[in-house]
Amino acid sequence: MDKKGRGFFISKADLSYLKPLLEMYSCFYPRPGPQGLPPSGDNECAMWVKDLLIKGINLVAMTEKGKIIGHCALLPAKSFHEAEYMIFVHQDHRNAGIGTLLTQKAKEIAEEKGIKMLWLCVSSINIPAIKLYLKTGFSFKLRTREECFMYLRL
Repeated sequence: MDKKGRGFFISKADLSYLKPLLEMYSCFYPRPGPQGLPPSGDNECAMWVKDLLIKGINLVAMTEKGKIIGHCALLPAKSFHEAEYMIFVHQDHRNAGIGTLLTQKAKEIAEEKGIKMLWLCVSSINIPAIKLYLKTGFSFKLRTREECFMYLRL
């Protein structure tokens, strides 16, 4: 249950989740976000999601009816035991604890895979995301007027 009493569950995602992920991103706001993700064009967004599903470790948060309401991905670097982290929660389900649980599960999976560090880049105006990252253990590496680079040692 999320903080608002709505049931949901977290699942690993592969290419079979492409269509329901695209359904979530088709009505995602803002699109594009401050850093250009998710991409604004439908074709570009489909290619981006497919690429994440092929190259990354993906998790989705789904309602009890199977609708995807959140997506996160770990994009491991091949030789450095680190991964880029990204997360997107549908606007109707933000501030309900879903991002926190997705991030905690992603951290567990990263540790299981031998990943030693997660890193991300977030817009400096995305205060809710920055609060989520700090709450789940990320620290600032570099802060500029436009972006914050954050990392988490596992």
